[in-house]
Amino acid sequence: MPNDPTQFVGIDIGSKAHEVCVVDRGKTRKRSITSNPADQARFIKTLDPARCRVVMEATGVYHLDLAIGLAEAGIAVMVINPRTAHHFMKALGKRSSTDAISAQALSEFAQRMEFKPWTPPPPAWLEFRAIARQINRLKKDETKAKNRIHALEATHNHSSLILRDEKDGLRALSQRIERLLEAAAEAIDQSEELKRLLGHLTVAKGFREASIIPILGELLLLPRTMSGKQCASHAGLDVRLRRSGTSVEGKPRLSKAGNAYLRAPFFMPMLSVIQHEPRAKAHFERLVARGKTRKQAIGALMRKYLTGFWSVIRYDQPFDTGKLFAPE
Repeated sequence: MPNDPTQFVGIDIGSKAHEVCVVDRGKTRKRSITSNPADQARFIKTLDPARCRVVMEATGVYHLDLAIGLAEAGIAVMVINPRTAHHFMKALGKRSSTDAISAQALSEFAQRMEFKPWTPPPPAWLEFRAIARQINRLKKDETKAKNRIHALEATHNHSSLILRDEKDGLRALSQRIERLLEAAAEAIDQSEELKRLLGHLTVAKGFREASIIPILGELLLLPRTMSGKQCASHAGLDVRLRRSGTSVEGKPRLSKAGNAYLRAPFFMPMLSVIQHEPRAKAHFERLVARGKTRKQAIGALMRKYLTGFWSVIRYDQPFDTGKLFAPE
């Protein structure tokens, strides 16, 4: 990392193009680069590793290739949560929000705020997360297919052709998921760390290995300095209050302003957790008794289990339900 940075870069990440703002010795220039690797490589060559700091948002998978390219070129890069960038823009008094304005705000973040350099993950972990995310996507499609089949079978006048077609599609999805789970299992067998962490997580009642793999794929790449609260915010499992003055408008709800790949795999297992884990069931019932809706109580359990899973990764220790819930 440069000792005396004089080149500050903010990058607003998009799916197809990125807006860039470079502040170099007080002079500002703006440009756009595409997500094309060659275009990104040309842009990286315009930066000076000896005096450059780059700040970008963690935006799905779109920031990762550019962040890795910058790090490999010896350029200090910091990847921040989109919510952090949003609050920083509000603190600057930015009333409009365009990609170019966001890039400029990120360059100011690089100049003013504490800089925490990002470390690229091992290639094997990136491959494991790619497999885990594909499993996550296909399981969503599988659920939708099952719902469609259930709806067709619930009616007397359904098309037998469409029903057969849906069942064929479901079998194909199941085969693809099974193939990817086998690939994930092979990756785990080749890594003592992955094998150990998976063993720590499978202690949790209600979670099957097929549910844990997508969660592990996401948690692996998070910085170990992140707190449990920050991890919950990253997943969008933090609570959002709509408050004006002394009044609260609307019920508290999950923000869902975070990594959906990390959030989604927790929902279905929670239904099993409530049935099979006595401490979790008691906590859930206490929340409902206090006036929480079932959905709010499930959201609270998801957040609690995520922080527990994150402690497993952060401290390399087995999951312990007893540490999540205070004794009665």
